[in-house]
Amino acid sequence: MPPFRLRKPEGGTFPSDSLIGKYTVIDFWGSWCIWCIRGIPRMKKCHERYADRLNIVSIACSDTEEGWRSALKKNRMPWTQVISDDRTVEAAYNVKAYPTKVVIDPDGVVLRSFRGEG
Repeated sequence: MPPFRLRKPEGGTFPSDSLIGKYTVIDFWGSWCIWCIRGIPRMKKCHERYADRLNIVSIACSDTEEGWRSALKKNRMPWTQVISDDRTVEAAYNVKAYPTKVVIDPDGVVLRSFRGEG
């Protein structure tokens, strides 16, 4: 798992090394991406069902501060939210389309990547 430390909406940063120990889904998304927004209800169900054994981290990409914060308020996503300010993380995870979801095992090994909402 390529390491990252990204900014949280409430201030401070979130380190990727805190994800070790549970399966993780990293959700690369944007408030401007209609398919990303349409996938949020399914992500909520997944979070409700597996929160005790699954981390979910949504990384807002190519987003404005205002767009990101507005989408967070409107969609009320109860899992970890961060924003990528410089596209470094997207490059490290080879993100070419949105949404992209990356599944990581408890040891930090990338298992699979999914592009699109399907």
